[in-house]
Amino acid sequence: MINSNIPIYTNESVMKNKPDKNIKEETSGKKITLYTSFFNSSEWSNKIFKGILEYSTITHLIISDPKSGKWYAIAKTNINYIEFDEEITKDSFLLL
Repeated sequence: MINSNIPIYTNESVMKNKPDKNIKEETSGKKITLYTSFFNSSEWSNKIFKGILEYSTITHLIISDPKSGKWYAIAKTNINYIEFDEEITKDSFLLL
């Protein structure tokens, strides 16, 4: 029996809610500092990531670190807060 109270997301429904190109361009490229916590990791219990916001998905932020050349996909559930080194607008923040 299928529980009708559980939302079902298809690729089509996710694509309809995708931010438009202009807003994506506005949020990407911003210099940020991510303060994160990884509760099951003794090595990374609290970690700070600095870099460029490349993309934001429903569940992750993708950032690149120009100094090391590394890229990171950080789950939004691990992010405590974000510092922006550049001005952001209300509309761009809502899409994170």
